[in-house]
Amino acid sequence: MPIKSVLNQVKDELNAYPLNVWSKFTEKRDPGSAIASYLRSEVKAEFVTRAWCKLYECLSDFPIVKVSTKGEFNSVHLCEAPGAFIAALNHFLKLNCPNSKFNWRATSLNPHYVGDSFENAIDDRLIIQTYDQWEFGEDFTGDITRKQNVDQLVARCKEMGEINLVTADGSVDCVDCPNDQENKVHKLNFAEVVAALQILDMGGSFVLKMFTFFELTTISLLYFLVNIFDTVDIFKPVASKQGNSEVYVVCIGYQRNNRNVSYVLEMVNQMPNIEVPMFALDIIPADFIEEVKECAKMFMLLQKKAIQTNIFHFHNPQCNLQHIEQLQYEIKKEFCRLYRIKPISDKMKLLNLKKRSKKGNGNLKTCTAAKDLHVHEKETAAVAISMNQVVHKAD
Repeated sequence: MPIKSVLNQVKDELNAYPLNVWSKFTEKRDPGSAIASYLRSEVKAEFVTRAWCKLYECLSDFPIVKVSTKGEFNSVHLCEAPGAFIAALNHFLKLNCPNSKFNWRATSLNPHYVGDSFENAIDDRLIIQTYDQWEFGEDFTGDITRKQNVDQLVARCKEMGEINLVTADGSVDCVDCPNDQENKVHKLNFAEVVAALQILDMGGSFVLKMFTFFELTTISLLYFLVNIFDTVDIFKPVASKQGNSEVYVVCIGYQRNNRNVSYVLEMVNQMPNIEVPMFALDIIPADFIEEVKECAKMFMLLQKKAIQTNIFHFHNPQCNLQHIEQLQYEIKKEFCRLYRIKPISDKMKLLNLKKRSKKGNGNLKTCTAAKDLHVHEKETAAVAISMNQVVHKAD
């Protein structure tokens, strides 16, 4: 049976459980669920969510942060609201690169766009207080799947100077079609890549949230990234819920040259027709496809096991509960110890209240490559697949 069908078969079993009940139950049992609350209460970090924890984990486990010779670190954050990635990066820089100057820009669906419903309301404190650093595009929606909005974002980011990092943490509501999540989110992933590769400078890093790797459209996108970055890792942070398909593609060392830029510009022209894979199946090396399949299978089996375990404990709620609570305690403590997370002063935070209170919100508006994959798995920590050693590259 195809691995996509195996996963969907297990997902189908979840139809028997009310969504809100199931979400609360799995949140309570997830090994990494206590990290965020611990950081909020003990470290007093700002805007701490699971997203905050996931990016901090990526920043700590991979050589993403490289401060320029000018002592600056410039980043752009796609699909960012309410701002957890920015806050995590700021906290990381203040602890690990205290003398660096942090500059950032961000874009997201605009929570103040008149066409949005209140159902999509988010915490907009950071947007209000740092409005000049947000870009919502030509049509004010913040929708980066629209070319004109990407063009405006790229133009504005050029004003910042050298961009060292782009992050993309976007997703699409797939409650009505969980078995086709990968296809539904592909349009957004494609747009995120198109935007990031126009913004990012030579040697920069790109962190992209993706899900499964079952479809040729996704494999093609991953293959392109492998060709234009020095290293590409597929990473499942411990702060990411075990029962979902979410992974992060961590790309280090962007090879920005005329050839690659021309490819990216061609991708811009493909945005209206992204259902067509970037590469035909016979163009992608067979060994690369096989390695991606193994990667997809590994993460699928981990997710399948998590779902089945949760189903068992849903019907046996007292079974092993004490073990889970102890595991959550150990993980939150180890997370802070391993990544040396400590409090930072209020004046170092994004929302320095004394500094911001006077400003108010006056601006607020209503290729051929095959790479070896190395699997790293820790029972209570992250799971990563590394694509590091270049075997051969396209001419």
